[in-house]
Amino acid sequence: MATMTMRKTIGKEGGGPVGLAGVSTRVVQVIHSPDPGGVLALADSVAAGLARHGFASETIFMTPRPGMSFAEKLKGAASLARRLMREPGTAVIAYQAGPSIVASLAGLLVGRRRTIIHQTTVPSATKAPVRWTSALLGTLGLYPVNVVNTAYTGDQFGRYPEAYRRRIKLIEHGVERPTVRQTRSQTLAKHAIPDDRRILLNTARLDDQKNQSVLVRALVALRDCRLVVAGDGQDRAAIEALAESLGVADRLHLLGALPHVEALELYGAADLFVFPSVHETFGISAVEAALLGLPTLVADIAVLREVLTIAGHSPVTFLDPDDSDAWARAIRKRIDAPLARTELDRFAAALGERYAPARMIDAYVALLKGER
Repeated sequence: MATMTMRKTIGKEGGGPVGLAGVSTRVVQVIHSPDPGGVLALADSVAAGLARHGFASETIFMTPRPGMSFAEKLKGAASLARRLMREPGTAVIAYQAGPSIVASLAGLLVGRRRTIIHQTTVPSATKAPVRWTSALLGTLGLYPVNVVNTAYTGDQFGRYPEAYRRRIKLIEHGVERPTVRQTRSQTLAKHAIPDDRRILLNTARLDDQKNQSVLVRALVALRDCRLVVAGDGQDRAAIEALAESLGVADRLHLLGALPHVEALELYGAADLFVFPSVHETFGISAVEAALLGLPTLVADIAVLREVLTIAGHSPVTFLDPDDSDAWARAIRKRIDAPLARTELDRFAAALGERYAPARMIDAYVALLKGER
């Protein structure tokens, strides 16, 4: 059985020139695995935007399921390389370190120039062997375009060789304002969540990076709240055990990994969005919450300050990611003294302008046409 899976092709089939002679209209986007989350949402958004410019986009995954052995991952990487080498004229956008390494090496072997690397994590959060390999390939020029989505992320490569850094390009994420079609009662009923308390929402993987344990601890002091988490991961059992030991298991709702469109419906059912992640390169879900005018509390880390501040102003609450007491106090304050609706709406409008998807897509189209 092949170890590489694919999503549907978006846009027209074929591969004629667009704008500049000889530029293929076929684009393959490469992701590590089909985990619902920010990277997959970004790839889907890019695919939809490129389709409006005449590009046919297909998303493929290097590893189709979690928990694969090292040998299976190597098999997936080899399968991905063969797939990319079969179409030397097709442009490639690779997300995450592993797929980026495979895509760049495959591009070298077939002479592909239209390879765009998208950095979806900071170097310090990447395993050393992968980080060193990626740094070497980028320094040798095998990352023709190296996209970062925040100035913070670009700064994390400050100690890399100049030959690596000169190919870095900032393209801020384009984020659509979420569409909520269901009522609060419909969404909560669908997930069997009682509508008897305030709903605190977190949408993220269950792992150390996303740091949901701090929210579980805060829940002890928030007896009128329920914590709803859309996401799954290796820390699920530990989070469930923590909730049980603290006596809050009946107010913790772990919904598992949901399709992005289903996760977005939860924003319409939430009272507050809470996001204690310890590191990010952007934080799409927090931006989505703020775009809906949802009161938002996030970890006080540099990248979230950058992304969620407009002209020096932000109604977002920034907190020590590991201080559960501070989270409990801030949540209580925001419940008891809610922000004015007009302030949240003004900020949402400013965010919508800054992260308009058309801006991001125009930048990718220019790159695919060979423009810098």
